[in-house]
Amino acid sequence: MLKNGNLYFWKGKGNLRQLTDINPRLKHMTLAKQEVFRYKARDGAEIEGLLMLPPEYGVDFAMEGFEDPAGTEFNDIADAIEYLVSEKGADRERVGLGLLTR
Repeated sequence: MLKNGNLYFWKGKGNLRQLTDINPRLKHMTLAKQEVFRYKARDGAEIEGLLMLPPEYGVDFAMEGFEDPAGTEFNDIADAIEYLVSEKGADRERVGLGLLTR
């Protein structure tokens, strides 16, 4: 059985026994809450998405792009793409930019 990328063993009752620990550093990190969602696109296609809710950074950070949804927040995402292309080898022709807010 796979859970969180690790391999577990279960006899059908009782607790799972973890067999692997592929990334022990994650135990000490708070990860974003994730939620799978599905919606019907305007062309009728069923789309599955993954919503990753960011940690709360405080009022000042949240207000940075308030009433400017295509400005500061959009620029932050565009800057992340530039970083991924220049520093991590992302393919500029295959990376996408999307914005989903609450």
